[in-house]
Amino acid sequence: MKTVICFDTEDQQGMNDAYEIMSYMCITHLKRCMPGRGKLVVNKIEFIKLLRAYAKQVEEHKADSGLKACKRYADHVWKDMVD
Repeated sequence: MKTVICFDTEDQQGMNDAYEIMSYMCITHLKRCMPGRGKLVVNKIEFIKLLRAYAKQVEEHKADSGLKACKRYADHVWKDMVD
């Protein structure tokens, strides 16, 4: 079986869809997933800026320093940067 997927770099949604199709094909036909999928890669300065942004929210009483609130912030950052 051969499958041809068009990867149009001018179509953001099309690129995301093509990636999802290839991920599915790799998992189902190769029995493994693509390396790095679902991992967040940030450099040290970017990571420090993320921590400082959340610390500032806590200082201004706009966020809580508890585990649940930290997880919500991490989920928000994860969604923006990975998905």
